[in-house]
Amino acid sequence: MADQAFTVDLDKPLVFQVGHLGEAYEEWVHQPIVSKETPRFFKNDFMELWNLIKLLAPASHAPALFGGGLLGYVMYDCTHYYLHYGKPLKGVSHQLKVGHLGEDYQDWVHQPIVSKEGPRFFESDFWEFWNLVKLISTTTTAPALFGGGLLGYVIYDVTHYYVHHGQPTSQIPKGLKCISNHSSSKTKILQRLHTPKSPTYISLLGNSTQNPRWFNSTSQRPFLIVTPYKESEIRPVILCSKIFGHQIRVNSGGHDYEGLSFRSETPFIMIHLSNLNRTVIDLEEEVAWIQTGVKLGQLYYEIAKKSKIHAFPGGLYPTVGSGGHISGGGIGTLIRKYGLAADNVINARIMDVNGTILERESMGEDLFWAIRGGGGASFCVILAWKLRLVRVPDNVTAFTIREKLNPRNLHLLQKWQNKAHNVSKDLFIRILVNSGPKNSFGNEKFVQVSYNGLFLGPAVELVSYLNKTFPEFDLKTEDCFTPPVGNISCPDRPCIRKECFQVPWIKSVLYFAAKKLDDPLEILLQKKINTYNYYKATSDFLTAPIPDRGWKMIRKMLLLDDRPIIILDPFGGRMDEISEDETPFPHRKGNLYNIQYLTNWGVNSENEANKHIKWIRNLYEKMKPYVAQCPRTGYINYKDLDLGKNDKNCSFNQGKIWGEKYFKGNFERLARPELMIQTELLAFQQD
Repeated sequence: MADQAFTVDLDKPLVFQVGHLGEAYEEWVHQPIVSKETPRFFKNDFMELWNLIKLLAPASHAPALFGGGLLGYVMYDCTHYYLHYGKPLKGVSHQLKVGHLGEDYQDWVHQPIVSKEGPRFFESDFWEFWNLVKLISTTTTAPALFGGGLLGYVIYDVTHYYVHHGQPTSQIPKGLKCISNHSSSKTKILQRLHTPKSPTYISLLGNSTQNPRWFNSTSQRPFLIVTPYKESEIRPVILCSKIFGHQIRVNSGGHDYEGLSFRSETPFIMIHLSNLNRTVIDLEEEVAWIQTGVKLGQLYYEIAKKSKIHAFPGGLYPTVGSGGHISGGGIGTLIRKYGLAADNVINARIMDVNGTILERESMGEDLFWAIRGGGGASFCVILAWKLRLVRVPDNVTAFTIREKLNPRNLHLLQKWQNKAHNVSKDLFIRILVNSGPKNSFGNEKFVQVSYNGLFLGPAVELVSYLNKTFPEFDLKTEDCFTPPVGNISCPDRPCIRKECFQVPWIKSVLYFAAKKLDDPLEILLQKKINTYNYYKATSDFLTAPIPDRGWKMIRKMLLLDDRPIIILDPFGGRMDEISEDETPFPHRKGNLYNIQYLTNWGVNSENEANKHIKWIRNLYEKMKPYVAQCPRTGYINYKDLDLGKNDKNCSFNQGKIWGEKYFKGNFERLARPELMIQTELLAFQQD
């Protein structure tokens, strides 16, 4: 069993350390060894030389080479020391023939030799060494000792030079050596670096890829994945990326719709933040510091462990990373009461392109403004957020009302469009529109509309309010305390028309994440890896209700695809109270809903992908008459490269094509030179 806390110290002998690695040895042994001194196998010099000889020679020759090599090593070191610092031996003075001295030779030879360099007998190194061997050996043994000594000399000199001064030739070892040299802990930082040859590389890449459409595209993979455990370990990565001109991609949860946190056409390093996952909850101040490797599920879990009346207004899906989600805005079920996730950020800790850690005061208000809705990974590496916690009641009520989308009766759908953004801030009702089989035999498809809501209060108050605003839901208080009626084998769909649950807020998190209400809360901490669901998505904002003809078109389109879904989230409430330029997220008052279109498929073939992508592009084009215009807008967290991409120079005019769709007038402020200087290593949104 491996010691989980054990790390190999490269400045100490290796042989008696690596045994502690256990199963981790295979990963460690494939990492390049970069240490301050020459790496050693044994502490004892004799054992070290013997081990080296065995590596270079067959067993029958090893003893002879070891003896000669040891002699050469000792002669090199001792002679070098003696000639520089010692006195000459009288016993060898009679062998010297210095013809030009004549009778003065006897006086000269007894004087101590003191010179800037070691005194020599001959100009040639080979003759010098041969003469020295003859002085201390017999005629018959001199050739053997000369050969072995020469080998020892070469091994000593060449190995010493390479280890201390050699330069690796490939980009990956160069990057590793640079990162190691800039790190205060060389041993630990090397364990955080994963090259394509590392055993952990593929699994790490898979954990970073929630949309696996591009997983098989080896040309777009990072040439190095970094998994820091400390924020300071990111600094050498940034500094060395500047030296070698590599881009940096930051991966918090891997939910980037276009995969830009884990793929690129240009060489890049991916910083995988999953190990930076510490949280500090302060209920007295009603704030939380969280590192950006924290997933939303972990954040909600940590809050619930300490309080039943506190929450955070973030997204619905537990595996979404807090780094990307919050920096892009962050839409969730509490949006109408408390605004976006980014609206509730009160401080942040970042690392800029110079490797400097900054907080709100030191980074300046322009940069602090930019990372709260402008896509933080474009400007810096966001290390941690300081969040404002919000109050929720002891019990909230979650519910869903389902019905078929009947093109001859769109009354309820139109009523929802006109009312859902104007109801009480305590009520959030989104709709999900998807196609499915009409019955258990699957012979015919139909389109279903689900009114999926959260009320910040008990069931009795919700039912009373809905009876006035949406009596068509026909929701009764007892519905919220009894199991929903229906089962999957029902003859007609939707099988379960309504369901309602009065629960603590944290249980509503389970409900909206499609978990069971009796699941343990620890399920929010699970790391889900998507290996089978491939998808394409895009988005719009609505400033007016979609007319009947628009819904009829939507119904026809949904019947043409295998697994489509459209989600509409209502705005209004708190969103109407925040100005367009308060943060980079500009879709405030006047925007009734955000609409998200998705299609997904289960076979990752080019033909299958092209079929579904063609479908969603066709739907997006057909929606044009019904959505916000001038510009047609979208949500940066639902990234779509079809809206535009940067050119090689990242020019303002090219960026404006897609930038104004996400940020409207705020794009100009995001593209100001004092902010753009931060983007030299980081991909600016639409790569």
